[in-house]
Amino acid sequence: MFMERRLQDRVAASRRRTFVGRVAERELFGASLVADTGSGFVVLFVQGDGGVGKSALLRMFADQATEAGFAVVRVDGHDVRPNSESFLQVAGPDVGVGPVVVLVDTYELLEPLDDWLREEFVPGLFDGSMVVIAGRRPLPPGWLSDPAWRELLRVIRLGNLGMEDATRYLAAAGVDADVRAETAVAVRGHPLALALVADVLAEHGRAALEGSLLSDPDVLAVLVSRLLDVVPDEAHRRALAVCALARFTTESVLREVLEVDDAGPLFDWLRGLSCVDAGPRGLYPHDLARDVLEADLHWRDEGRYRELSGRILGRVYQRIGVETGSARREAIFDLIFAARAHPVSSRYWNWETLGTVVGEAVDTVDRDELLALVAVHEGPESAAIAAR
Repeated sequence: MFMERRLQDRVAASRRRTFVGRVAERELFGASLVADTGSGFVVLFVQGDGGVGKSALLRMFADQATEAGFAVVRVDGHDVRPNSESFLQVAGPDVGVGPVVVLVDTYELLEPLDDWLREEFVPGLFDGSMVVIAGRRPLPPGWLSDPAWRELLRVIRLGNLGMEDATRYLAAAGVDADVRAETAVAVRGHPLALALVADVLAEHGRAALEGSLLSDPDVLAVLVSRLLDVVPDEAHRRALAVCALARFTTESVLREVLEVDDAGPLFDWLRGLSCVDAGPRGLYPHDLARDVLEADLHWRDEGRYRELSGRILGRVYQRIGVETGSARREAIFDLIFAARAHPVSSRYWNWETLGTVVGEAVDTVDRDELLALVAVHEGPESAAIAAR
């Protein structure tokens, strides 16, 4: 007997077959679907950069919810005007007839609706419902400032795929086994970058590995557009370039390198970008974002690349000449970082941990461990020399 089957079933099956990673996130969501009503969280917020796989994960959540017997409502910020009437129209009638799973994507476009969503829409859903919100920017503070929502909310930061999952993704995309690891490392496990580079390899073969995997202008254009919000003007573009080139960016770095009197607005804009993090020493782009932005700048405007790099380097040399102690050491780390693309120096440093490990005087308690290290790497004869 012929059984009616829709194409969406084949699409869902293909999606499950090719989707890799995010095991912890899918298990967390799956557990929430079978939790007793009245317990556990009811809102899951997924934050991540553009192209990191938020939408793909929400599609997997939709399949999980459907298999668990839930009605699924999907709302994308691109399809909704920022008012409650438009949101409800796109959501459709299912939100008012029983427990439902609501998946809201591209939430950065819907932040004007945040108060309404938090105070009216979500509380108005039937008990047993689940809401997943995905966006580039951090969750608006209203959720975290309310003790009731802190108990009913979970927040996860979606990062790049681990190397094992990234190589599995490339295998599913048909990339040759002997270049998967190299490719995964080159794009740091970023899902969109993996997909784009897999396309490049499919078209050009191993010849694509002769240069940088991020040297293809089409790949760069897509990644830059997904990693960034709109760049308002030339001043902001230059500030973004400084952030990509400098190890850490502060207001003083922007002020001195760009030669502006007030760098505060530019600094605040950088701080609000989804692909830029803030640390104790200033702002810095995520690893792939830095790679992409720097490669794009070098390709788009080599003159500006050299100009800004030279200004940043000049500032570093000046600091090395006048600073002392830990401040001078940080300036030296900045100098080492500036040479990270050099084919010799790049082989000797771990850029992710640069500056977090510093040298200190040898202590007598270190003796046995140091001799053991010498013996392992240089042999017993060298260890005997070191012991003397």
